[in-house]
Amino acid sequence: MKVFVVLINLVLCFSLAYQQVETRTDSDESWGPGQYDEGGLFGGHRNENSRKSVAALLAHDGSEIFPPMSNDGPLYGASSKIQQQNQQQYGVPSYRKQPAPRSQSPSFDPRDGTPYTREVAVKQGRLKGIVRVMHPQSGLKNVDQYLGIPYAEAPVGSRRFMPPGAPVPWTGLKMAIKMSPVCPQNLPTLNNVNNNYSKGRYDQLKRLLPYLKVESEDCLYLNLYVPSYDGIGPHAKYPVIVYIHGESYEWNSGNPYDGSILASYGRVIVVTLNFRLGILGFMKPGISDHTTSNFGLLDQIAALQWIKENIGAFGGDNKLVTVMGHGTGAACVNFLMVSPVAKGLFHRAILLSGSALSDWALTQHPLQSTMQVLQGLNCPLNGDNDEVAACLRRKRYSEILNVKIASPQFSTRFGPIVDGLVIPNTPHKVMGQYSDIFSGYDLLYGMTELESYNVLNAVALTYGLLENERDNLLRFYMQNRFEIRPDLALAATLNEYTGILTDPNKSLADIHRDTLLDILSDARVAAPMLQTGLYLAKVNPKCYMYVFAHNSEAGEYGRLSQSVVGEDLAYVFGAPLGPVGPFQTHYNARERLFSEAVMKYFSNFAQTGNPKAPWKDLFLNLNPEDWRYFDVDWPEFNSVNQSFLHLGLTPVVSRHYRQQYMKFWNQKLPEELKRITTSKPYSPYSEFISPPDRRMTTSNPEFVTGHINLFPIKWVLRLRLQLECRQKRPQKKLPNQQMWNKNRKIPK
Repeated sequence: MKVFVVLINLVLCFSLAYQQVETRTDSDESWGPGQYDEGGLFGGHRNENSRKSVAALLAHDGSEIFPPMSNDGPLYGASSKIQQQNQQQYGVPSYRKQPAPRSQSPSFDPRDGTPYTREVAVKQGRLKGIVRVMHPQSGLKNVDQYLGIPYAEAPVGSRRFMPPGAPVPWTGLKMAIKMSPVCPQNLPTLNNVNNNYSKGRYDQLKRLLPYLKVESEDCLYLNLYVPSYDGIGPHAKYPVIVYIHGESYEWNSGNPYDGSILASYGRVIVVTLNFRLGILGFMKPGISDHTTSNFGLLDQIAALQWIKENIGAFGGDNKLVTVMGHGTGAACVNFLMVSPVAKGLFHRAILLSGSALSDWALTQHPLQSTMQVLQGLNCPLNGDNDEVAACLRRKRYSEILNVKIASPQFSTRFGPIVDGLVIPNTPHKVMGQYSDIFSGYDLLYGMTELESYNVLNAVALTYGLLENERDNLLRFYMQNRFEIRPDLALAATLNEYTGILTDPNKSLADIHRDTLLDILSDARVAAPMLQTGLYLAKVNPKCYMYVFAHNSEAGEYGRLSQSVVGEDLAYVFGAPLGPVGPFQTHYNARERLFSEAVMKYFSNFAQTGNPKAPWKDLFLNLNPEDWRYFDVDWPEFNSVNQSFLHLGLTPVVSRHYRQQYMKFWNQKLPEELKRITTSKPYSPYSEFISPPDRRMTTSNPEFVTGHINLFPIKWVLRLRLQLECRQKRPQKKLPNQQMWNKNRKIPK
């Protein structure tokens, strides 16, 4: 009798389970209003009782290659509760899921309705991703996401400070449904008690940093965002856009930048990736000239090699690969354009706010940085490369990250170096004289109008600068950039940028602040980028330039008349059309339209090499009156006209961007300094450096405000005495000094 009762109970349990499975999988009508809340562009999220993490759903099959991530960040695989907390605290969007009809997705989990992609076979094995289901009213098609795919062997143990190795194959089916950890890094301190950041920059970091909490040396992974196949007609061969993240050579990741909307709207495959950073990615791990370095760049090359070999399995065209970078990422892309190691791996480049010619793009004194690290880790300073490398590999990566290193202002501690292999020579020589590799790439490049805005903190940006505060900061910059007569460079620069008619409605402090921002924006980003365009335009006519000219009206920069660095990224990734990545979520109708146009320009360039290629698809906003503003003839950039698109809500074609100042930085000042001398002479500014004002701080790790006192006090007194003796002697000024100092004395 007891056996009979047990059998009856088992039958009832299986019957109920079967009915629940049938109800969830066979009928879309079963998903009632109580189970999903409408959630904007990407639909809704499940109610609290039915929410489950993606990692938990796959725990039963034992197919995960990477261990489950902790639920403490807004990454795929984190719990819905944590995602909601991050959304409330940081503005990070929750990644919602909704069931899709079977015709749109090859399979989905019957317990949760999670739609999975079709199975894809790459060289390392088989994998599946997850489908990002777009809201039906958005007009966008679904996107297949393949997250956390290894493109190289983990750089741990004996592979630390080594070029990336081939990725290890896996057995079974890998579920590529969650992000990998980011590479080890030192994040900026999110503390604005002393107003170190402007309000806009502080909000930006609050949205970005939660994505970077989980780190590991096993971090060489990439993410693919692929337009979903709708089953109609043959598979299209999609162009590929590979995004190299910026912010710094020492922190950030490709994980935060969700390429779903760009992939869906532009019908392109978007790839984001992680690469080694800071000491682990760019330090030269030895003191000899033949030490291998540039591991971060080699990681990027390994990712491009993986894409070339495997992107066809996802419907991508490995002959239409465009590499896009922002800030330091743009400099990396520019270095890849001149590298023989990367030849043949991509065909077009998009540079946003960065160039290999910028003064921050290269580490100027890599051996000094290496010696400081070795000393801090108690590794041999006079050993051979093998001995030094062995010592570095024995250390925990946390020890390496915590080494205290001097950070001269306006310098790059750990970044790419000219190693003769990855970067064969200085960028000026490679692009200007040996252009056989460089000429093979089509180029789209652009910048914002205030690239140096984050150099100053909230106090200086609000209240302006005194004249001596401006000159002190510029003096630090000139000493770091120019080994030849930094004093003369400072005088020439101030003569070029001051003494002209200014806005009578501005205070003198505001004028000094704006002058400083213009000088640093031109010198560090705009002029180097324009010179890069001039080099390429000589050997390849497919060169296009733009100046991004819009700040989001709902953001902190909306009140400014000039665009701020980083404001363009949200429109490139389609943030106004829906929540993606570390961008704000409030945009108006014109800005949504503007983002469509920007994505169309960029995807057209990836497809044809021309951003103004014919627009084949209908737009989400079908009002012809609105779209006619963006139907402009975007001419090629050349050395004669130097045409560019002023890319705002109403785009306008212009010529010769800031011609006077671009010519000053690219021609006038270098030629004059070269003509004067070939070695660094005595300069009083190199010995007597005033400490920076408390307001001259920065939120950009590349612009370190800490001043290093290089001279003991008795040396300073001795040098001061020598200087006073020199000043008593009559000295004849050079003709060029008399010319530049006619109306201005060198600041003291």
